[in-house]
Amino acid sequence: MIIVATIIGLFFYLSVEGELSDDLYSGCDISTYYDTLSSHLNNRGMMHDLIKKTHTNSLPYTSSKNEDVWSALIDLDGVLTQVHLIYTDSMTNAFPHGTSETWNREHIFPKSLGVGTSGPAFTDVHSLKPADANVNSARGNKWFGECGTINPMDECVIPAHREASLDTAADKNIFLPPLDERGDIARSLFYMALRYDGSDGYDLKLSDCPQQEDPKTHMGYLSQLLKW
Repeated sequence: MIIVATIIGLFFYLSVEGELSDDLYSGCDISTYYDTLSSHLNNRGMMHDLIKKTHTNSLPYTSSKNEDVWSALIDLDGVLTQVHLIYTDSMTNAFPHGTSETWNREHIFPKSLGVGTSGPAFTDVHSLKPADANVNSARGNKWFGECGTINPMDECVIPAHREASLDTAADKNIFLPPLDERGDIARSLFYMALRYDGSDGYDLKLSDCPQQEDPKTHMGYLSQLLKW
């Protein structure tokens, strides 16, 4: 099921990117991209090798001269002069950005859980989204899931933050994103766990018991992500 969800995530990414620039993404025809995997969809190693070989453009996190993560997010999640914010499920001005009063870059797979602060996983736009700075801070590195998973329901706060979408929720360990964003978040995490599964100095994992892992470098909750 993880492999199937990852394929869906890649299909989504490739179709969106293809619309943005036919020249830059001319090699992303879905009918041929997975041709070598047609009879090996349960082969995790082959899927990993394919996406590692074909996803090689690593953007700088911030650059004053070249396209960077900021500009990529504005292209991917923007409409005209605005960008869509993932946890508020709302639009805001693309400029300015990067302050506590505007929007910043949310790592769907948290930096503290294995992505780190440099390298390809850190700047991989599969796992980056524009987010309201205050709501992003409230999410922190909480696992994705539903309240009541590990903590009593009376600890649940709805919405997760006063600026968050009304269908969000959170406790001290769990963050429930907006309904419209849950599928994309799950696909993003499946991609990251497959692409960075022990190579390039990363070993990102998804789990239903992230609180029991030591060191705590697993992202949860796998069973709920599969439902999303």
